[in-house]
Amino acid sequence: MIERLERSYRITTRILGMTSKAENDADIETDGLVVSDYVHPHSVNAGVPVEDIKPPSVGKDFEVDEAVLDAFPLPNTTLVNAHHYGSSLWGKIAKLVTKLQDGRTQYYFLKIIPFDNPGEQMCQGEFESLKAMYAIVPTFIPEVYKWGHLKSGPGYFLLAEFRQVGQQPPDPPRFTMRVAELHYNSESPNGKFGFHVPTFHGNLPTYTDWEASWTVMYTKILGRAMDIDQSKSDPGPAFTAVRKLLFDYVIPRLLDPLSSQGRSIKPCLVHGDLWDENCATDMASGEPFAFDAGSLYAHNEYEIGYWRPPRHRLSNKAYARSYKRFFPVSEPADEWDDRNLLYSMRYNVGLNVLIPSSGQREVVFEDMKTLCRKYCYREFSEMDGVFNTSAPSSAVEQEELEYEDEEAKSNLDNTAAEMGLRTDDLVAGLHDNDGGDQAMPTERIHEDLSDLEHHLEPNQSEGRASKSEAQSSKTSATETNAAIPSDAQGHEPSVARSPAAETPAENVLATRIQGSNIEAEAAKAPNTHDSETRTEEASMADARQTEIAQQTHARWGS
Repeated sequence: MIERLERSYRITTRILGMTSKAENDADIETDGLVVSDYVHPHSVNAGVPVEDIKPPSVGKDFEVDEAVLDAFPLPNTTLVNAHHYGSSLWGKIAKLVTKLQDGRTQYYFLKIIPFDNPGEQMCQGEFESLKAMYAIVPTFIPEVYKWGHLKSGPGYFLLAEFRQVGQQPPDPPRFTMRVAELHYNSESPNGKFGFHVPTFHGNLPTYTDWEASWTVMYTKILGRAMDIDQSKSDPGPAFTAVRKLLFDYVIPRLLDPLSSQGRSIKPCLVHGDLWDENCATDMASGEPFAFDAGSLYAHNEYEIGYWRPPRHRLSNKAYARSYKRFFPVSEPADEWDDRNLLYSMRYNVGLNVLIPSSGQREVVFEDMKTLCRKYCYREFSEMDGVFNTSAPSSAVEQEELEYEDEEAKSNLDNTAAEMGLRTDDLVAGLHDNDGGDQAMPTERIHEDLSDLEHHLEPNQSEGRASKSEAQSSKTSATETNAAIPSDAQGHEPSVARSPAAETPAENVLATRIQGSNIEAEAAKAPNTHDSETRTEEASMADARQTEIAQQTHARWGS
């Protein structure tokens, strides 16, 4: 799935490559809340980042408001100097150097949001987020001291402990351990999903009202973000139609099972905006830490959705793998990747709102179609017949689709070989219900192969180790069956199966292949039966084929 997302992202960024830097800058300048000339790395991003993140630097003198001077946590603290530190699109950041009453030096981190609305909620939301997380993992979160209104004019401030930013993001093991510790040890105050104050992703508000159902909660989180995005520019009727399928079918299909059949998920406190530049290694302690948060109590996997987009260094698979070692995957575990893709949409929609030149709406559109094809194929096909959303929108996308077709064919050949089958027979089993002369959509082949691989995984090592023995056993058994008199075998000879064909995913395929082999052997055999026997056998064969088609439809039907 990550590889497919990367290809989708390359399509978008290669198209965006035709956009001038001036047009990208204009997108940012139209946002009245932007207060700096900071160039966000995703405003002109061209794919997977390869350069290291430059650490924030100390800049020019910074004027400190009297309200901040009154907020120092220790009495008789004297401000020595203050300088700009790092960059932000929607705020101003400073490093404060102070002297305590006993002569020691103390450093502070200061953030200013220079407007009242939504500056007040942004500062309060971040303050409460950091405070809640600090109570659980103080080594991972800077301590916050106070937030409030500026005395010298509009705007709000947040005063916190200063930590020197080092490597971004931190190395996976210790970083993911702290993230998992935050999730695992947190407890929602009322057992519900949400947060007690509004929180933000950049300057985009996140839905945080309390909800007992995670399905309802995430539906509203993503819905609010998409509503804000669509209020800025109309995405068109095709996007709106696919969005409706996602909300009506995919979200409940993927999230309801988390809390059904005896399963449950607890609301975990999440950072809420955990990307490359909101976490770092502390230069003093060597420990990972995180900042600039917009928290809520959510499904813990929601946090990891932000690590999926290839524009992030956290998309390196080592981070997700390491996290899952500390916090086990929720059941159904085999749907983890699809949930991860679903959760990534919230963050991609948010980025499209904050930085339109990032081109994330098209990425979200493609991701929605991917999940709709898998979980509501019939409804998506009907919708696609009206809007033709699957048609390539450019020569670049056509090239990518052709690559996917070649990849699908290669995967088919490999899977068929693994199962000891011919590729044509495997395909016949996969799309028998689609009408024998119709081509199977590439997406369906990808999905069915993924499903097959899931069922094969538990037995793969054993199956591969004994591949030669299994094949030998199958050949021997077939020869034995051939030696049995026809009147003992009856009209439906049993064909021996290798141990590798015992998984549920292959039962129907094995049945399908057996039927083909039986007919092939019958065609080669001498014609020793009279016409009445041949008629009876033909009827039995027709009945058998009908049964096979029904079984195949039940397993692979949309």
